[in-house]
Amino acid sequence: MANDLMTAIDQLAPYVAPAMEKHHIDPYQGLLEVGEPYLALDWLLGSATLPEAHIPIDVLTYAINCLDDEDKEEYEPLLKSYK
Repeated sequence: MANDLMTAIDQLAPYVAPAMEKHHIDPYQGLLEVGEPYLALDWLLGSATLPEAHIPIDVLTYAINCLDDEDKEEYEPLLKSYK
């Protein structure tokens, strides 16, 4: 599971991080540094709705599928907006 989370982060970050403001990037990086990739991925996905974040649907789908079911529900509208 941790490998999937890191793969999702590695794929998603190049699309989302440039659109994030520094005060949002610091907590994301802090979560990675303390070994919380799940929370870091959730943090990145929280910024996936930024208009500057142009994420390929396959990258977004993979990232969301790495989440627990109850957390996936939060991002269903985002996925639907891509279709």
